[in-house]
Amino acid sequence: MKKIIFYRVLVAITMMTSFVFTSCDKDNDELQMTPMDLSLGAGKGETGSFRITSNTMWTISGQADWLSISAHSGVGDTEINVETLSANKSEQDRSVSLIVQGEKSSQAITVTQMPGAKSLYVSMSNPVILADGFFTELAFEGDIKGFYYECYYADQVRAYTDEAFIYDLKTGTPFSPQNYKYADYILPRANTNYVFVVAAYNSQYEFGPLLKYEFKSKPSDLGYDAYVGNFKKESKRWTFDIVKEVYCDSYYTYYLLDDSNADDATTYAYYYAQGYLSSAFYAKLIDNAIRSNSIEAAREGGSLQMSRRNGQDAILYWTWGQNANKVMSGKLHFAYCGTSSAAPQVNRQPKRAGVNDNGSSEQVNNKPTSQEVKEMASHIMVSEM
Repeated sequence: MKKIIFYRVLVAITMMTSFVFTSCDKDNDELQMTPMDLSLGAGKGETGSFRITSNTMWTISGQADWLSISAHSGVGDTEINVETLSANKSEQDRSVSLIVQGEKSSQAITVTQMPGAKSLYVSMSNPVILADGFFTELAFEGDIKGFYYECYYADQVRAYTDEAFIYDLKTGTPFSPQNYKYADYILPRANTNYVFVVAAYNSQYEFGPLLKYEFKSKPSDLGYDAYVGNFKKESKRWTFDIVKEVYCDSYYTYYLLDDSNADDATTYAYYYAQGYLSSAFYAKLIDNAIRSNSIEAAREGGSLQMSRRNGQDAILYWTWGQNANKVMSGKLHFAYCGTSSAAPQVNRQPKRAGVNDNGSSEQVNNKPTSQEVKEMASHIMVSEM
C-alpha cells in the first residue's frame, strides 16, 4: 500500500514539474519575429513586412522618422507592414531597431534602408523658359552611364508614378553625360504647364531618383519685342535696323559670324531653321551673359552698323526684349544674312526636341553636343553699337 501511495505521489510531482517546465518554455516562446532583419530600397515608398507570432499583447517602439509601420500595438499573431517615408540620399545605409515588447519578453527587428544612389543624381540650373522653348543646363554626380529625359504635358502625367515615367523614358533615346550636359525642347504650346523629367542609370542599368521639374511656358503675346532686319553686307560693314515695340523698354542683342575658317552663323541658323535648337537655347546664351555682367541692355533702336572683315560672309543676329519691370519676353527675334542651305549636315545621335500635340516625343537629328555648344558660345559676341 505504501508503495502505491509513494508511486502516486511521485507521478504527481513529476506531472507538476513537467507543467512548471512547460509553462516556463511557453513564457519564453511567447514572442517570435520573422524575419529578424528587413532590407528596403533607397527610394521613398519602398515597402516590406515582418510577422509577429505571439500569445500575448505586444507593443512596438523605436520607430524612425523615415519609416512608417502599420501597427504600434496588438494582440496575438500579426503581419506588420512598413514603408519608407523619404528617400535615403546619403552614401550610407540607415537602419532602425524596432523593439517588440510582450508581457514577459521582447524581440528586435532591424529595418535597413539601402544607400541612395548618389552617383545617379542629376540636377539642373537656371532654366530659360520662352513661349516656344525650354533650355536648361544639367549637372551629374558620380558614375552615371547614361540618362533619358523628356518633357510632358503636366495635366497628362499627374497620376504617373516614378516607375511609369521610367517605363516611358526607356522607350526613347539614352544619352551620354559626357556628350550632353543640357536639355533643349521646342514647346508646341505657349502658356502651358509642362513637366521636365530626367532619369539616370549606372552600368548595372539601375536608376537613381528622378529629376522632375514643372514649369509653365510663357505667353506668346507679352509684346516686349525688338525686331532686327534689313541686313546688308557691304565691303567694310554690316548695316541693319532694330525696331522697338511700344511695350519694349530695353533689349539685349547677340550675334554670330561666319569667318574665314568657320561657318558658325550659317550652321546655327540651319539648326534653328530645322528645329534642331529651340529659341530658348539662344536665350540661354544671353541669360548667361546677363548673369556674368558681360552684356548690357540697349534702349534705342534705329539704323545700326558694325564693321565687317573679309571672309565674314554670313551673320546670325538675335534680340530679346524686356519691359520696364525687367521682365523678359517670351520670344526671341532673329535675323540672318547668308545662305543657310549651305550649312554642313552632319549625322549625330538623334535627340528629342520636345513634345507634339499628342503629348508624345518628337525625335530630331543634328543636335550639337555640349562641347560644340561651348565652342559656339565662345564665338558669340555682343553687338558693338
